[in-house]
Amino acid sequence: MGSESITLIGMVIGCFVAIAAGVIGTYFCIKNAKGAAQRKFSIKFIALAWVLISLYLVLAFTVPVEYKPYIQIVYVFLLFVVIFWGNKQLRAIHSSEQTKTID
Repeated sequence: MGSESITLIGMVIGCFVAIAAGVIGTYFCIKNAKGAAQRKFSIKFIALAWVLISLYLVLAFTVPVEYKPYIQIVYVFLLFVVIFWGNKQLRAIHSSEQTKTID
């Protein structure tokens, strides 16, 4: 078995592990949502995340090498922005649900 075969096997295993981790994370994110509004937002947010990550992967494999650093910079920036926005939305939903239960 050559080094190319080992590299290919590692890449395939790595892809399966990454996709499995994403699916497990998706499941537990939806399962652990505390209310209906949080669950609804989580489902929309997860769908958006899967679409954006898939778009990044398509671009990473199709764009010429000289443009890949720019795609990675934009991806990391958008990743931080979307995560902070999503967490802010979830906090707002959580606080509004707590206010409703207190009233």
